[in-house]
Order: sequence, then structure tokens, then C-alpha cells
Amino acid sequence: MRGISRAILSADQFNVRPVQTSRYFLLVLLSLLLTGSAQAWCETHPSVEAETREAPLIFIGSLIGTTKVIDKDGFICGTFFQVRAKEMLKGAPAPTVELYCDNDSGRFEIDAGFEYLIFAHYEEHFDGVSGRHLTIDECGNYGALPKSGKTLAAVRKALPIHSK
Repeated sequence: MRGISRAILSADQFNVRPVQTSRYFLLVLLSLLLTGSAQAWCETHPSVEAETREAPLIFIGSLIGTTKVIDKDGFICGTFFQVRAKEMLKGAPAPTVELYCDNDSGRFEIDAGFEYLIFAHYEEHFDGVSGRHLTIDECGNYGALPKSGKTLAAVRKALPIHSK
């Protein structure tokens, strides 16, 4: 009890009232929830094994360029990422792979200077571009290396060519 009494006396010394404290706490909590990093809302996250099975192209690559797709009003609809394929794990991509990403809350990012493990999928429905393009499932297992090293090991284990 003595420790609790001291804590209450200490709070009184700073003119902090319990009601004010709880309001500040709620305000800080709410602001953290509302200003957190924007990430895709995903109902499901595919397992590494499932995405390895389903993705037509899996490779390790690095960014070599980007092209923004801009509509007539100057709004960026999306971005084409040109990625140099360093190591092919599944499929037969060209040495340079172009991946499209809509400019929405679920967009993926690829930064220059890093190598990525990429699971590429074909899709046809995008904002600002027509046709079939390769993209990355932002809810999937792509990621920068070496952080995604365990995922890469699981992919190598799941692919027949790498498990021999």
C-alpha cells in the first residue's frame, strides 16, 4: 500500500487528475491507431508453400527502374517496377521483369539497393492500365533479403528442383 500511496501522491504533485490522464491515454491510443503505417487489408495470408505452388514466377531480384502511370488529371494511378532477375527459382522470367502496382492502400514497395524474394502473379484488373500484367500479392510472402531468408529457405525446400 505504501508504494501505491506514493504513486498517488506523486501524481497529485504534478496536478494530474485521473480523468485527464485517461483522456490523454485514449487520445494517444486513438492517434496511434489512426496514423499507423498504411498496409494492405488482407483477409488471408497465403502460406509460403501455397504461394510457391500458385505463383508462376518466383525469383530474387533488385529494382532497376520505375515508371509512373499518370491519368489525365495528373493523379498517379500506379507504378511499373522494372526488376532485374538475379536468380530464377520458378518459371522462366526475362532478365528484366516488369511488375505493376496500383496506387492504393494495398500497394507494395520495392526500393533500390536491396534484393527481394518475389512471388509474381498475373492479373488483369488494374486502375489506369489495361491488359495482363505481373504483380506482387501485397498480402503474400515477398520481401527484402536477408530479412526474408527463412521464406527463401522454405521456397527452396518446397520446389522440386531445389530439394534434390
